[in-house]
Amino acid sequence: KETMIKVGIVTEAVNEGAIRTLKKMKTSMVNIRVIVKLEKQINDEMKIYQESINEYIMQNGIKKMGEEEQPIIKSAF
Repeated sequence: KETMIKVGIVTEAVNEGAIRTLKKMKTSMVNIRVIVKLEKQINDEMKIYQESINEYIMQNGIKKMGEEEQPIIKSAF
């Protein structure tokens, strides 16, 4: 029970801190919209990146660790 009270106090303090920080930042809806837009852009880019990795794996197969990858090594030099 004592732990519950402590957790409650900590949670309250964290929430108060967060609210104070937000007020300090004067976070407007515009800022939030920008953040959401950036987040979506990052997610879209990650999706494209993941798709290109999947495409590469489908075309070239997954090589086991330590397996020779001669063409890649040759092209590096």
